[in-house]
Amino acid sequence: MKSNWTLVFAAMLLACFPSQLFGGQPTDIDNDGRSELIVVRIVGGQMYWYITPVDNDTSRMPAHYNDAVLAGRNAVWVAWGRSGDQPLLADVSGDGLPEFIVYRPSEGNWYILWSGWNGSLVVHFPGTGLPQAVQFDDDGKADLAFIDILNQRGTYRSSKDGTINSSPFDYNYGIGNRVYIDLRVVSRFTYPMVSGEWGAITEPYMYNHGKGTKLFRQFSGTVGVVGENYPAVPLFGDFIGGPKIETGNFIGGRWQLWSQGDWELLQTEYFGIAGDIPINGDFDGDGKIDKALWRQETVGIDSTYYIKFSSPNSASQAVSWGWAPHAGGFSCKWGFNSDTVMGRFEY
Repeated sequence: MKSNWTLVFAAMLLACFPSQLFGGQPTDIDNDGRSELIVVRIVGGQMYWYITPVDNDTSRMPAHYNDAVLAGRNAVWVAWGRSGDQPLLADVSGDGLPEFIVYRPSEGNWYILWSGWNGSLVVHFPGTGLPQAVQFDDDGKADLAFIDILNQRGTYRSSKDGTINSSPFDYNYGIGNRVYIDLRVVSRFTYPMVSGEWGAITEPYMYNHGKGTKLFRQFSGTVGVVGENYPAVPLFGDFIGGPKIETGNFIGGRWQLWSQGDWELLQTEYFGIAGDIPINGDFDGDGKIDKALWRQETVGIDSTYYIKFSSPNSASQAVSWGWAPHAGGFSCKWGFNSDTVMGRFEY
């Protein structure tokens, strides 16, 4: 099986990740170096963004945000967007903080609320496929984009000059020398890899080769027995600490991480259950991605965050922050099952 995995992961992220990708998470709203817990909810046709810091302290939040106490936690909320809009978080201004973005398919407009709360911007840029906001042109700002699976192309609007550019998917398993953008899975299904084994295919991924973005199809997932037919969510980031970025997957509650280059299996850990949504975030500010999940509970309407903090200091303080010990990690209620959670790996 090692040769199979070499093929599987050779197609993954053999690249040097820049500091801006992992130095500040896309869900760090208050600029303290830690990710926030964020859900988006539709109420009466209006879209609301509900945000709570991991330490339950909202004093660092911008003064313009609305204060609230939800699910027993201190929070802030922002009204931005409406029913039918597609929410995104990305740094389109280049200030290191994410903007609130919604794409409105009925109009072909993107509505951007600046992170500094100094106004907003409407961009008319209609397209086909999944709307994304990722960096294509190496200027430190996310570009508005569409990933069109049907036509196997990605189209983006340059933040530099507003020009529209298109790039086809690359099926040659090319290896880039740098990665600038946050990678997002836009389609996933399960299929048999070899007799008696299962994996998952994800398509497409985006990466920059030098200064030109390529989009390509690649394999991911983990091998299991027949019947272990859970969707695999690819993972990427510095989970362990050190000079390399790990790649791996979450499947059915199991986390597996491989080192880049030699593809040594570094870690297998069980945390969570099938159906949980892994969240990309550094919730304790130690520069490492934490094992974090958002679960739409089967009883009641409330959802739950589950986190294993990588920092022992944060773990020792979690209870005072309103987190309850759970299965070697901590949990807290945040969001409704009908909400959209932000920061997910595959979104």
